[in-house]
Amino acid sequence: MFGYPAAFVHGHMFAGLHEDRVVLRLDEAGIAEAKQHGATGLRAHARAPHERLGRGDGTLAADEPALRRGVARAFRHTATLPPKARRKAAGSRPSPRAAARSRRAR
Repeated sequence: MFGYPAAFVHGHMFAGLHEDRVVLRLDEAGIAEAKQHGATGLRAHARAPHERLGRGDGTLAADEPALRRGVARAFRHTATLPPKARRKAAGSRPSPRAAARSRRAR
């Protein structure tokens, strides 16, 4: 994600790295707690702020027990989200069988 390592559950990113920071998808309470410890919201670019993704500075990464708790909390929260639908690969074609079914349905 964003050219950096990331971990996913049901198609949703729950943890990753961005530049020199740890990124976690947290619930409202987790976001509030993280902000008390200096976390900020992630803005990958100006048009798309990611409200649910929080960036922790290097102190979070240095505190291994806190990092483990944060990643576990992000995993638990993200695992409750409905699975993302799979997207077709660019340029993919339907199988001949699926195309025939589609023609019959018209």
